[in-house]
Amino acid sequence: SSSGPMFIIGSVASQMFGNVKLGIVIYISHVMSCLLNGLIYKNKIKKNNCSQNNKMCAGSKNDGNVKDAFSLNDIVYDSILSILMVGGYIAICFAGIEVVGTILSPIKTILGNNNISSTIIASLKGLIEVTTGCVALSKFTLDAKLLCVIVTGLVSFGGLSIHLQSQMFLGKVGISYKYFLATKISQTIISIVVCYLISYLIL
Repeated sequence: SSSGPMFIIGSVASQMFGNVKLGIVIYISHVMSCLLNGLIYKNKIKKNNCSQNNKMCAGSKNDGNVKDAFSLNDIVYDSILSILMVGGYIAICFAGIEVVGTILSPIKTILGNNNISSTIIASLKGLIEVTTGCVALSKFTLDAKLLCVIVTGLVSFGGLSIHLQSQMFLGKVGISYKYFLATKISQTIISIVVCYLISYLIL
């Protein structure tokens, strides 16, 4: 549910924007939003009973024969299938970014080729795939505080690509995607507010 310092400070801040201080603010805001969000939702998850299709519980329904539930063939098959699914979702999202760029091109015509139109299009790309959105934002100049808030929101939300991958894995362990989406939305709001406050102290 969270990004690490290597991505936020190393890749995004240092490599894309050339501003380590920006990455520190984003990372602090991101971590604080995770902690605060965790406090909000800490008692919300209810333990689900084992279902007939849940392999994690298969051992208890199979006379204690856990070996049948976790065979090497199943592990290798599930791993390869997961990699292919993740790659497929990433490919779909990159195709979606190209479609969005084509559909929203009239915005640049209406507003002109300026920072406003570029920020809107880059942010929408980031809602689909975070890294692509951050790269697009790095290609033009924005106020450091505004840039910090936008990137923090994108990193905390995760983008459609992350959400598609997450719902695939969450379903296997009985966690509702609606619950995950609610936590990501609240985390995004918290991270933006925290970033807005911290950026005035550091940037």
